[in-house]
Amino acid sequence: LPLLLVWLASPLLSLVDTAAVGASRPTAELAVLGPACAACDNAAFLCTFLGIVTTGAVSRALATGDETKAKTASGAACVAALVVGGLLTAAACSPLGPAGLGAMVPRSTPGFSAAVAYTRIRSLAFVPALLIMVLQSTSLARRNVRAPLKAAGLSGAANLVGDGILVPTMGLAGAALATTAAQIVALIALLQDAAKGKFLPSSPKQWARSAGAPFRQIFTKGAPVVAALSAKTAVLLSLSYAAASTATKRGDLAALAAHQILVGLYFVFAPVGDALSQTVQTFLPRSIVADQLDEVDRPPQKRSKALGPKSRAVVKGAVAAALVLGGLDAVMAWGLPAGLPTLFSRDPAVAAALRRTAPYLGAALMVHGLSSATEGTMLANRDAGVLGGLYAFDAAVVVAAFFAVARAAGAGTSGWRG
Repeated sequence: LPLLLVWLASPLLSLVDTAAVGASRPTAELAVLGPACAACDNAAFLCTFLGIVTTGAVSRALATGDETKAKTASGAACVAALVVGGLLTAAACSPLGPAGLGAMVPRSTPGFSAAVAYTRIRSLAFVPALLIMVLQSTSLARRNVRAPLKAAGLSGAANLVGDGILVPTMGLAGAALATTAAQIVALIALLQDAAKGKFLPSSPKQWARSAGAPFRQIFTKGAPVVAALSAKTAVLLSLSYAAASTATKRGDLAALAAHQILVGLYFVFAPVGDALSQTVQTFLPRSIVADQLDEVDRPPQKRSKALGPKSRAVVKGAVAAALVLGGLDAVMAWGLPAGLPTLFSRDPAVAAALRRTAPYLGAALMVHGLSSATEGTMLANRDAGVLGGLYAFDAAVVVAAFFAVARAAGAGTSGWRG
């Protein structure tokens, strides 16, 4: 449960933005918020390899009692977050930002300039967002849940207040400013806890050591994970592209607005599976080490390469949790937009679209819970290469299907003329 609450923090920021815009702004702004959120959220999602690698590295170091190595791993991840976050901000604020957004939704779409402003403001928080990810992973690997929970609570409160004040008058720009401010609040809280707990390098020499080989290992170890995440990101971006292409061809702002709401809800409920994945990644490495120690006294020819009893117990618990929590997750994700569509938009056309598509959202989340438990097991067992190959194949098939949908709808043309 604590891990779930931590994972919910970031998607809730986007969903609060969506609800605030839907309640107080025209449907056109809610519609273009979809591609803008997709660009920002998927860029950050692709970088979750930093959190995954950090969790594994710190957990393995602590399992062997090497505190210095654990601090070095966390320091290297912080340096990587600064570098990657800075590059993403530079790209979003350059002409590449509007160009990328224009690839998903025609520039003639009403509200396009507001979407560009939203993306650029949100991009200013890429460095804080990635540092939050790394510091959360460090805390969770140390079984310190209190700090991430506190940061998530402060961040959510700041975003809620900011949206209430800024969105009615500033629209999408106000939503982006509120989210950016909320992430800075969360980062400050996590840095204070890291300093208090001495989880990070404490001297310039230690930071310099972290920025050397351990920094490079972040990307070496993260490459297979990036391949898997790239596949997921490609699927999500192609989904946004197909939805935007279809809606703009028909001039149907309500459909595009409903898509944004459903994507926001998906990312709010998907952390049930993501939390299960990270739970396995946190506890399974320690169980693997414990099983290996139990095997030391056995002759080499009798040692098993399969997961030991302690490790199997962790995996079985994760699968059982996926079935129970995933089922509840799916029911709630279906019931919220189907039963309370006006919570997100007062437009009757948007509400009707939500009711039609809500069952598909529930089904997708049920599958996500089970696949996440399996994903966490493979990552903790260092089978990231196999996982990356599976995701690549799956992504190729799904992306091709979405592009076929876009072409069938007349992709590249628009129902609006600028």
